[in-house]
Amino acid sequence: MTGFDEPYWNSLQLLGWVYLRVPDVVNRCSDDGGGVRWHLEEANVPGKDGEPERRSFEEPSRKPSTLTITLYAADDKARPFSTMEAAEQDIHWKLQRGAITATGKRDRPGTRQNISVLDWIDLRIDFDQGNAVGRSDARPGYRDLRFERAAVLKLWPEVAPAEEQKTEASTRAKGRKATSYSR
Repeated sequence: MTGFDEPYWNSLQLLGWVYLRVPDVVNRCSDDGGGVRWHLEEANVPGKDGEPERRSFEEPSRKPSTLTITLYAADDKARPFSTMEAAEQDIHWKLQRGAITATGKRDRPGTRQNISVLDWIDLRIDFDQGNAVGRSDARPGYRDLRFERAAVLKLWPEVAPAEEQKTEASTRAKGRKATSYSR
Protein backbone atom coordinates (compact mmCIF):
# COMPACT_ATOMS: atom_id res chain seq x y z
CA MET A 1 0.00 0.00 0.00
CA THR A 2 1.31 3.45 -0.89
CA GLY A 3 1.07 6.47 1.37
CA PHE A 4 -1.68 7.82 -0.86
CA ASP A 5 -3.77 4.67 -0.24
CA GLU A 6 -3.44 4.75 3.56
CA PRO A 7 -6.88 5.13 5.22
CA TYR A 8 -5.64 7.92 7.54
CA TRP A 9 -3.24 10.67 6.50
CA ASN A 10 -0.89 12.76 8.62
CA SER A 11 -0.97 16.57 8.45
CA LEU A 12 1.71 16.84 5.73
CA GLN A 13 -0.15 14.37 3.52
CA LEU A 14 -3.29 16.47 4.00
CA LEU A 15 -1.52 19.73 3.15
CA GLY A 16 0.29 18.19 0.18
CA TRP A 17 -3.00 16.96 -1.27
CA VAL A 18 -5.04 20.11 -0.61
CA TYR A 19 -2.34 22.38 -2.05
CA LEU A 20 -1.04 20.34 -4.99
CA ARG A 21 -3.40 17.34 -5.58
CA VAL A 22 -0.42 15.17 -6.54
CA PRO A 23 -0.51 11.56 -5.24
CA ASP A 24 3.30 11.31 -5.29
CA VAL A 25 3.52 14.23 -2.83
CA VAL A 26 1.13 12.39 -0.49
CA ASN A 27 3.35 9.29 -0.79
CA ARG A 28 6.51 11.24 0.02
CA CYS A 29 4.85 12.93 2.99
CA SER A 30 3.58 9.67 4.51
CA ASP A 31 5.15 8.31 7.68
CA ASP A 32 7.42 5.97 5.70
CA GLY A 33 8.01 8.60 3.00
CA GLY A 34 7.17 6.23 0.17
CA GLY A 35 10.65 4.87 0.81
CA VAL A 36 12.22 8.16 -0.28
CA ARG A 37 13.42 10.94 1.97
CA TRP A 38 15.38 14.00 0.91
CA HIS A 39 15.84 17.68 1.60
CA LEU A 40 17.96 20.52 0.26
CA GLU A 41 21.06 21.68 2.09
CA GLU A 42 23.21 24.69 1.42
CA ALA A 43 26.91 24.71 2.16
CA ASN A 44 30.08 26.59 1.36
CA VAL A 45 32.23 24.37 -0.84
CA PRO A 46 35.47 25.07 -2.68
CA GLY A 47 34.76 26.59 -6.10
CA LYS A 48 36.74 26.16 -9.33
CA ASP A 49 39.17 28.89 -8.30
CA GLY A 50 39.52 27.48 -4.76
CA GLU A 51 37.38 30.25 -3.24
CA PRO A 52 34.36 29.25 -1.13
CA GLU A 53 31.13 29.13 -3.06
CA ARG A 54 27.55 28.55 -1.86
CA ARG A 55 25.88 25.45 -3.36
CA SER A 56 22.60 23.64 -2.84
CA PHE A 57 22.44 19.86 -2.94
CA GLU A 58 20.05 17.07 -2.00
CA GLU A 59 20.61 15.19 1.23
CA PRO A 60 18.74 12.26 2.69
CA SER A 61 16.28 13.22 5.39
CA ARG A 62 14.54 11.22 8.06
CA LYS A 63 11.35 13.24 8.02
CA PRO A 64 9.46 15.02 5.26
CA SER A 65 8.56 18.67 5.78
CA THR A 66 6.74 21.52 4.13
CA LEU A 67 9.95 21.93 2.10
CA THR A 68 9.05 18.66 0.34
CA ILE A 69 5.75 20.22 -0.72
CA THR A 70 7.41 23.53 -1.66
CA LEU A 71 9.85 21.78 -3.99
CA TYR A 72 6.98 20.08 -5.81
CA ALA A 73 5.16 23.42 -6.07
CA ALA A 74 8.08 24.92 -7.99
CA ASP A 75 6.70 23.58 -11.30
CA ASP A 76 4.41 25.71 -13.46
CA LYS A 77 1.30 23.56 -13.12
CA ALA A 78 -1.97 25.19 -12.19
CA ARG A 79 -3.15 24.27 -8.70
CA PRO A 80 -6.30 24.93 -6.67
CA PHE A 81 -4.57 27.40 -4.31
CA SER A 82 -2.06 30.07 -5.31
CA THR A 83 -0.05 29.67 -2.09
CA MET A 84 0.54 27.01 0.54
CA GLU A 85 -0.72 29.49 3.15
CA ALA A 86 -4.07 29.72 1.33
CA ALA A 87 -4.35 25.91 1.41
CA GLU A 88 -3.48 25.90 5.13
CA GLN A 89 -6.19 28.52 5.77
CA ASP A 90 -8.78 26.50 3.86
CA ILE A 91 -7.95 23.42 5.93
CA HIS A 92 -8.30 25.43 9.15
CA TRP A 93 -11.65 26.92 8.11
CA LYS A 94 -13.00 23.49 7.24
CA LEU A 95 -11.85 22.11 10.61
CA GLN A 96 -13.56 25.02 12.40
CA ARG A 97 -16.79 24.38 10.50
CA GLY A 98 -16.70 20.61 11.06
CA ALA A 99 -16.48 19.84 7.33
CA ILE A 100 -13.53 17.59 8.14
CA THR A 101 -12.43 16.07 11.43
CA ALA A 102 -9.06 15.30 12.91
CA THR A 103 -7.86 12.94 15.59
CA GLY A 104 -4.82 13.38 17.80
CA LYS A 105 -3.15 12.24 20.99
CA ARG A 106 -3.15 14.45 24.05
CA ASP A 107 -1.38 12.43 26.74
CA ARG A 108 1.50 9.97 26.82
CA PRO A 109 1.50 7.16 25.77
CA GLY A 110 -1.49 8.69 24.06
CA THR A 111 -4.99 7.58 23.44
CA ARG A 112 -6.24 8.83 20.09
CA GLN A 113 -9.29 11.07 20.34
CA ASN A 114 -11.42 13.25 18.09
CA ILE A 115 -10.59 16.95 18.18
CA SER A 116 -13.78 18.99 18.59
CA VAL A 117 -14.82 21.78 16.26
CA LEU A 118 -14.63 24.25 19.15
CA ASP A 119 -11.01 23.30 19.88
CA TRP A 120 -10.02 24.60 16.43
CA ILE A 121 -10.92 28.15 17.53
CA ASP A 122 -7.75 28.12 19.66
CA LEU A 123 -5.60 25.70 17.66
CA ARG A 124 -3.57 25.79 14.47
CA ILE A 125 -1.65 22.99 12.76
CA ASP A 126 2.14 22.88 12.86
CA PHE A 127 2.43 20.85 9.65
CA ASP A 128 6.15 20.10 10.05
CA GLN A 129 5.65 18.63 13.53
CA GLY A 130 2.24 17.06 12.87
CA ASN A 131 0.76 18.72 15.95
CA ALA A 132 -2.16 21.00 16.71
CA VAL A 133 -0.74 23.86 18.75
CA GLY A 134 -2.15 26.91 20.50
CA ARG A 135 -2.66 29.89 18.21
CA SER A 136 -1.14 32.34 20.68
CA ASP A 137 1.45 30.33 22.62
CA ALA A 138 2.31 27.43 20.25
CA ARG A 139 1.96 24.96 23.15
CA PRO A 140 1.05 21.50 21.83
CA GLY A 141 -2.62 20.69 22.23
CA TYR A 142 -2.62 17.42 20.27
CA ARG A 143 0.14 15.47 18.59
CA ASP A 144 0.28 12.92 15.78
CA LEU A 145 -2.72 14.35 13.90
CA ARG A 146 -4.64 12.11 11.50
CA PHE A 147 -7.28 12.83 8.87
CA GLU A 148 -9.52 10.29 7.15
CA ARG A 149 -8.39 9.91 3.53
CA ALA A 150 -11.92 9.33 2.13
CA ALA A 151 -13.19 12.54 3.77
CA VAL A 152 -10.20 14.50 2.44
CA LEU A 153 -10.74 13.26 -1.13
CA LYS A 154 -14.46 14.03 -0.95
CA LEU A 155 -13.86 17.57 0.29
CA TRP A 156 -10.88 18.28 -1.98
CA PRO A 157 -11.32 16.04 -5.05
CA GLU A 158 -8.67 15.40 -7.65
CA VAL A 159 -8.42 18.23 -10.15
CA ALA A 160 -8.82 17.15 -13.78
CA PRO A 161 -6.35 18.59 -16.29
CA ALA A 162 -7.58 21.81 -17.91
CA GLU A 163 -8.35 20.15 -21.27
CA GLU A 164 -10.57 17.52 -19.60
CA GLN A 165 -12.40 20.25 -17.65
CA LYS A 166 -13.13 22.18 -20.88
CA THR A 167 -14.47 19.05 -22.59
CA GLU A 168 -16.70 18.14 -19.64
CA ALA A 169 -18.01 21.72 -19.32
CA SER A 170 -18.88 22.02 -23.03
CA THR A 171 -20.54 18.59 -23.02
CA ARG A 172 -22.62 19.47 -19.93
CA ALA A 173 -23.61 22.75 -21.58
CA LYS A 174 -24.99 20.74 -24.51
CA GLY A 175 -26.95 18.55 -22.10
CA ARG A 176 -24.98 15.35 -22.66
CA LYS A 177 -22.85 13.29 -20.32
CA ALA A 178 -19.12 13.49 -20.89
CA THR A 179 -17.63 10.19 -22.06
CA SER A 180 -14.06 9.45 -22.94
CA TYR A 181 -13.02 6.85 -25.49
CA SER A 182 -9.67 5.31 -26.23
CA ARG A 183 -8.54 3.50 -29.34
